[in-house]
Amino acid sequence: MQTVAEAWLVYRLTGSAALLGVAGFASQIPVFLLATIGGTVADRSNRHRILVITQSTAMVLPLILGDAGLHRPRPRLACASRSRPRSAS
Repeated sequence: MQTVAEAWLVYRLTGSAALLGVAGFASQIPVFLLATIGGTVADRSNRHRILVITQSTAMVLPLILGDAGLHRPRPRLACASRSRPRSAS
């Protein structure tokens, strides 16, 4: 739901399909760059601690996105790449 809301907001603020694509791509960058490293860390670390940290981060970043000062597309794109919800394995 957050991904759809971010995409809708970027399109509504800019009216640009290109920036909508950039927002979608920005949300995938962490997966491309950190998937193998994250898998290794998850296998070697305490999973409960990892879950608490990731869920806390997933709670804080949308609050930052909701701040009134971020109703411009560029800061939203930067934060969108960090706030993609992750599923617990």
